[in-house]
Amino acid sequence: MLNSRFKKQPYSDHPELVNTLASDALYVICQWDGDPMTVNTGYARATVTEIRDGRTGSITTPQVSAANKFVIALSGKMAQEWSTFVKVGLNVELNCTITVGGVSKPILTQVSTMYQLMADGRDVSNTPGQNASLYSVFDPMTYPVVSKDGTRVWLIQIDGRQGWYSMGVKGYEMFRIAKKLGGWWATRLDGGGSSCTWVWNGSSGSIVGRPYDTPGGERSCMNYLLVRAKN
Repeated sequence: MLNSRFKKQPYSDHPELVNTLASDALYVICQWDGDPMTVNTGYARATVTEIRDGRTGSITTPQVSAANKFVIALSGKMAQEWSTFVKVGLNVELNCTITVGGVSKPILTQVSTMYQLMADGRDVSNTPGQNASLYSVFDPMTYPVVSKDGTRVWLIQIDGRQGWYSMGVKGYEMFRIAKKLGGWWATRLDGGGSSCTWVWNGSSGSIVGRPYDTPGGERSCMNYLLVRAKN
């Protein structure tokens, strides 16, 4: 599912950088009837406003600019199934639920990954392949660290690739930081220009730190991690 934050050309000063979409997919453009869908809050209703089917001919892949619109991208068997009933004006309901053991609740564990750097308090930063850049290259990095009892999470974002400001970190250094904090599990997320932290101060928000791609700006990414205070 794509929304208005997915940009075809994320940087006006670098028009050669383009986020592409498959031309042979089924695209269903929708508009929310009310509030957009959010995680673990039930179903949100929307209406289909346009359909583009790249499986049957040449199309222009959709990019939506309105905040109340989104695009469902489908391929394979799912595209074939949807094509039998989807039409403009159709009402749809969408739900995003994250569960643990079949119950919606806070997630206190992390899935396994080749970039798990700490497991049960042990250094496992050498688990990626021997040619992995984690061993040899200092990079900007983003990674979560979880305490042994699962009640505390540290979200770490380190700038890098900028001499005389911040070089970045390697895998073993990430483990050492996690250990010093008292962590028990640590898993690498994306790094490089994707590493960026934005903080809301109560009345406005801004980027803290210095992203590598465009100093003072964000990279256009498919994934974001939002942390908010519980009321």
